[in-house]
Amino acid sequence: MLFRQERIGKGGVPFDILKLKTMPGQDHSGENEAGGSEHSEASLLSKFCRKSAADELPQCINVILGNLHLVGVRPQTPITLEQRQHADPVLYEDWFWWATLNPGVVGPGQGLAHVHQGAYTESSELVKKVMRADVNYCEKASLKQDIACIATTPIPVVRGLYNMLRSKRAENGVNVENKSSTI
Repeated sequence: MLFRQERIGKGGVPFDILKLKTMPGQDHSGENEAGGSEHSEASLLSKFCRKSAADELPQCINVILGNLHLVGVRPQTPITLEQRQHADPVLYEDWFWWATLNPGVVGPGQGLAHVHQGAYTESSELVKKVMRADVNYCEKASLKQDIACIATTPIPVVRGLYNMLRSKRAENGVNVENKSSTI
């Protein structure tokens, strides 16, 4: 099911981002998404959509409408903006400036967040790492860097899918300890 979720975009102006509803209770505020694909009520299909980033595909419409760039800082909900501000108020000022100047579907911070999905807390080191990655990307923005970001985006997606399938096999009693990982 397609739904809209409020995000803060260019110039700090709210807009509706398009998403696929993959979690029970998911709403436009972003408040009911705690746990992401690790949520206890997530179905295998929901986990697959989240880990494969298939739930992000409707955002191509936001790119066409001009709300998002293809590459940039991931626009946040008002709730997640508060988390980022509490995590590091000084870093947040730089990050927010770039986030409202260059919001995008994919970016370096998005890749970090995708690998560690569900690991956010208000004071999380991950939140700080994501903000630093986004600021560093924006300060050195170039076409070469954008192409590299787009080219490397599938890596955390594939890694997340691999880990999901590996844990599912472990739940089903299949021995996965002796298998070596090439991802």
